[in-house]
Amino acid sequence: MEQAPSQAAPRLDSEGYSVKKLEARVKACLAEMNSLATAGYALGFHVRYSTPRLLLRTYDARWTEVYSREGLVMQDPVVAWSFANTTPCRWSDLPCDAAGEHVLHRASRFGLCHGVASGYEAGGSRSVCGFARSDREFTISEIARLMSSFKDLHEITNLEGGAPEGMQALLVRCAGKTS
Repeated sequence: MEQAPSQAAPRLDSEGYSVKKLEARVKACLAEMNSLATAGYALGFHVRYSTPRLLLRTYDARWTEVYSREGLVMQDPVVAWSFANTTPCRWSDLPCDAAGEHVLHRASRFGLCHGVASGYEAGGSRSVCGFARSDREFTISEIARLMSSFKDLHEITNLEGGAPEGMQALLVRCAGKTS
């Protein structure tokens, strides 16, 4: 009796998820973000205390260096908003003290002139995001698209038993930038 040609079984990660399907979903979400947030973004997934389990930053590397070296996270109104709220807010509408205004002004020198910040909570986990453009404010439609992709990534990276091995590398590779 002749056997039908067998198809290779899909490659699965340690949790049994199709790596190919996960990668396609991640690529689609990040492609949407890359097309809209032309000056970059920062995504922190599944924050415990104050540390994200997964972090992806595509902002100008020079800004990331200044931001990290000077510990600006403690004064950043984008971070403060994202930790405290699940409603998107344009950076121009963020409540800021003088230190927060200073962070946003410094960011603008690196092309992060207009942005939106938000948090998201689902599945017992919180994620935070900030998206930036250099040329103009995000439209309401663009904000909705960014948030939809962000929420999808939150769900993708919050699989039972934790994120699949290699998820950080997958995010970086699919974003096409360095974290």
